[in-house]
Amino acid sequence: MGGTVKDAKSAESKASKAYDKAKDSGTANNNVGKQNEKISKLNAEPTRKKARLTELVAMRTSINAQYSFAYLRVRPMVLLLILIPFFLT
Repeated sequence: MGGTVKDAKSAESKASKAYDKAKDSGTANNNVGKQNEKISKLNAEPTRKKARLTELVAMRTSINAQYSFAYLRVRPMVLLLILIPFFLT
């Protein structure tokens, strides 16, 4: 027991700092893990969005094709309705 009060306080301070440093290190490791998870999610997001965009383009193409065919079927009738008054006068 050859230590003094000053040595005891110094040892306590060092122990406290070491404990805080270890806690900070553990927290930093947890934060790194969380950041890695965020990065993987963000990397997967463009893939999901690209797949959804492909689906939407296919849907739009289908809708446009249906509309254009319907328009082609209706157009002669529209022309007749427009031209009939000219023929009747």
